[in-house]
Amino acid sequence: MAEPITAEQAREFGDRFLTLATELSNYCLESDNLTDSERAEIQAQTLVLLRHASDLTAVAINSTLEDLENSLAHTAQVTEQMQQAIAQLNHPKQAIRIAAAAITLAAAVLTFNPVAIAGAIQSARQAVNP
Repeated sequence: MAEPITAEQAREFGDRFLTLATELSNYCLESDNLTDSERAEIQAQTLVLLRHASDLTAVAINSTLEDLENSLAHTAQVTEQMQQAIAQLNHPKQAIRIAAAAITLAAAVLTFNPVAIAGAIQSARQAVNP
């Protein structure tokens, strides 16, 4: 069975099909040698292509949101671990590591980038359990 399309692939193909639809639309507008039926057919096909491009963009957005939801769930877990570690601090260097990891994690969450958040979560876990 084939692997599902990734968010990045859906975004890329959505952009490509949007570009094709734009080029077809421009062709219709700029061509003087089209019959009315040819122009209508190209316009109808362009609309279908635009719908598909829009659907692919929606797939990309939904997939990204799912990834983000997973990342945020892991963020909640690791921030709890960081709070517990702060309550049991023994060394100032550990406090500095946790603070730096918390800042990195907060900045990653602000980007809404699941990959950045995942990396920051890993760093936070390492700061809690060196």
